[in-house]
Amino acid sequence: MDRRAASGVAVDTSPEVWRKQMGALEAMTPQRRLQLWEALNAELAELEERALRRQHPSLDDREVLVELVRRRYGEALAGAVGPAHRHAAS
Repeated sequence: MDRRAASGVAVDTSPEVWRKQMGALEAMTPQRRLQLWEALNAELAELEERALRRQHPSLDDREVLVELVRRRYGEALAGAVGPAHRHAAS
């Protein structure tokens, strides 16, 4: 579901706030933007793993790893990471 207007601004963000956000990003060094991107990626990965464990508490650590690989990178890589496993419903 795309939550952006035709202009690219999120529908729940005013144009003024959007301009301020973009200005703040533009003022950052590339290194700082990369740090923020890395932190966001790490947080999202942790949230994804916690949600998977909550939805499928019977999966062991290895099965969680294989399922996360399957969701992120596909069946072929998941098969290479681990043996046949029970698929957790996405």
